[in-house]
Amino acid sequence: MWLMTQHGLFSVVEDEDPSYLRIRARRKKDLENLASLVTFKTEVLESDEPDYRYSISLKRGSARRLLAATFDHINYPNFRAAISKTSDQREKIFSYRQIWSTLSPKRF
Repeated sequence: MWLMTQHGLFSVVEDEDPSYLRIRARRKKDLENLASLVTFKTEVLESDEPDYRYSISLKRGSARRLLAATFDHINYPNFRAAISKTSDQREKIFSYRQIWSTLSPKRF
C-alpha cells in the first residue's frame, strides 16, 4: 500500500517474515520523520534497491501503532496545503496534485 502523509511518502509491504511489515521510502528523512512519531526504536536500513532505498521492518502490531501515530499528528484541514507548508515535503506538492487530479471522480 502507498501511504502519503505530512511526514513522507511510503510503500508498506509484507516483509520476508509475514509477522513483519516493511515500510519503505525513497528518502531517508521520510522514514526518520515517521519513526520520530513513536517511542520505540526503529533502525532505518539502506539498500541498493532502486525504487525504495530506505526501509524499516516492524512487527505488525508496531506498524499499526505507527500508523495510528500518523493519525494523531494530523493538524491540518487540507492535506495538499499542509504539504506546501512543510519544508522537507514541499517539493512533492506537484506530484501530489497530479495524483489528486488523476484520481478525480470526473476521470472515472
